[in-house]
Amino acid sequence: MEVKNIFIAVIFFFKITPYCFEESEFDDAEIILFYSPLGESKAIRGQIVIYWFVEGFVKGDSLALYHDSEDEFLFVHHPAEMSGYVKTGVSPSKENYSMDFTYVEQCTGYIGVWFRYNILKKSSCLSTHPDWMNKHRDIFFNMSLTELFIPGTHNSGSYSEELPPTILQRYTITQEKSILDQLISGVRYLDLRPCIIDNEYWNCHAEYRIQPFGTIIEDILEFIVNTKEIVIVGLKEFPCGFHTNDNYLEFLVYIQRNLKEYLFPFSANKKTTLGKIWEDGRRIILSYRGMYNGENQLLWTVVNHQWGNVQNTAQLEGFITNSENRAKICILLNTRCMNLRAMMAAITLDSSMIIVDAALHYFGRGRKSLREIAVEVGPQITMWFNEEHFGTANIVAVDFFDTTGLVEVAIKSNIHRASQNF
Repeated sequence: MEVKNIFIAVIFFFKITPYCFEESEFDDAEIILFYSPLGESKAIRGQIVIYWFVEGFVKGDSLALYHDSEDEFLFVHHPAEMSGYVKTGVSPSKENYSMDFTYVEQCTGYIGVWFRYNILKKSSCLSTHPDWMNKHRDIFFNMSLTELFIPGTHNSGSYSEELPPTILQRYTITQEKSILDQLISGVRYLDLRPCIIDNEYWNCHAEYRIQPFGTIIEDILEFIVNTKEIVIVGLKEFPCGFHTNDNYLEFLVYIQRNLKEYLFPFSANKKTTLGKIWEDGRRIILSYRGMYNGENQLLWTVVNHQWGNVQNTAQLEGFITNSENRAKICILLNTRCMNLRAMMAAITLDSSMIIVDAALHYFGRGRKSLREIAVEVGPQITMWFNEEHFGTANIVAVDFFDTTGLVEVAIKSNIHRASQNF
């Protein structure tokens, strides 16, 4: 009997209790739903992508997608190997969120399911993740930030929902959604680049202003006030307008004035646990790479950024593998790297690549914008960190975060690490 022919009975029972069919042999299996553009649309959230990892894969297993308000499957796929990803062509047009519950995890209604011999074995919902840390508070309580797998965004403040992007935006915009939306999606590390233009603070990509810094601060505060989550805010580069020491000091005064109530104080103890942060109540960890005079008790340790400056997927995979192998040595020697480290899992376009692509784009053939590269590499980043670097990753920051399933990978990894007494 084909999977499609049994959907009515399966969906009937699945709606009652989505996880009742899962068995222990599938505890380590993974089904993750995320997004990709659809057709000519440039919107990242254009269609649903399903990534799977089933070590005990059996030929004949089936993967399907359905919406809990529908009476049939929207998509059925027959995998040929134990891991991979597939674009479903299904637009998430029926996502159902409740604005009254924005700051708690919500299933959108789209659910991926795995069948073996027409028996449902695994399921996963395309969900928001605004409270994933606090939701697992008891499990993560004694872990430190350096022991955690933390999903992040690269150049977080360089976002735009404008479609289609301008030529300049093709090579400067790195995210599609606002800071608040990124945090609600599960991001817990923000990579921000403050700059001064016309005597105002902006977030810049190189010398180009993208978003007012005040808007970013408002989003961070709204999220912190409405959740119990811990957020790492990284300030670095200061690419434009910071010419004197006073510029830096004035900016720190600005940050202190706006965030002081929520900034966790610096601690020389690198083993400071999430539990201690929660008990203190101040849940913004500030990482600052800039000039300042004397000691400032509002500053946390510097986040070490691992930036490969790579130009293609193969180079990125090699850089990530080498970096995570070094981290693995630290763990094997029981000297887990003491400082926070952020793997910038993104591809860099050098000036010659931008010039060539911009010319091709003019004739309708450009394929190298940061958005298009992220769409290509995002699912592979998900695979690498789920299948190869599950136990070593610390902060992983990506472009166009919605093209990955890093939050789901991070949550599962952290639960596993806690059970191993990291």
